[in-house]
Order: sequence, then C-alpha cells, then structure tokens
Amino acid sequence: MSGRVRGVALLFLAMKALARADDAPLNLALPTDNRSLFRGENAEFYQVIERNLHGVISYPWQGGQYGFVRDPVETAAGPVYTRFHEGMDIRPLHRDAQGEPLDDVRAIADGKVVYASRAAGASSSRSTS
Repeated sequence: MSGRVRGVALLFLAMKALARADDAPLNLALPTDNRSLFRGENAEFYQVIERNLHGVISYPWQGGQYGFVRDPVETAAGPVYTRFHEGMDIRPLHRDAQGEPLDDVRAIADGKVVYASRAAGASSSRSTS
C-alpha cells in the first residue's frame, strides 16, 4: 500500500472511529497547512528521523509515519522495525533561524489534551497513575 493511500486510509479510519452513533457529520480539519501527503509527496509531508543501523546513520522520512517504523533490527529477511510509533510526525513548512518549527499545530477534532512533553520521543513516557 502506498504511503499516500495509507495516510488517507488512516485519516478515514480516524474519522470513522470518531463518528457518533447518530451518524452526524464530523467537523474535522487537518492539523497542519502541509498538504504534501495528498499530492503523494510523502518525503515532504513526514518529518525525518535519525536512524542508526549497524553504525550507519540515515534520515528517512518513513520513520515519521504511524506504526512499526522505528528501531530496526537486521534479520535474515531484512530489517524489521521493533518500536511502535504512536503518532505521525509532520514536517513543518516554515522554520526560524535556529531551525525551530513556526507552523501552527491544530487539533483535528474536539478533545482533551491528557499529556504533553517538550522532550522529543517522550510521547510514551506518561505515567499510568
């Protein structure tokens, strides 16, 4: 399945999961002004990550996708990704002089923020208490 189809399928599944029992229309909006995903330009939509496989450093955009896309382990069948990424890392369209993102980030639907962290990679670090 192509990245574009996968992205659209994920958006569809999210919309379907959020649908109310009365089938009222959902008022969803993309969380970014970056529309590259809808043009099939995945490398321009997903934020790159640093990947280290046997000391070889690379910066693939695929690691910004949802699912098992992180921490590769080499097997006889090729690399297998062992860490589940719970979100999507969207590449910002604009950065300041220090490289920090300037893009607005928006919610796709009503909800409540239950955890936030300024530490990169800490999205799974929330306590369960």
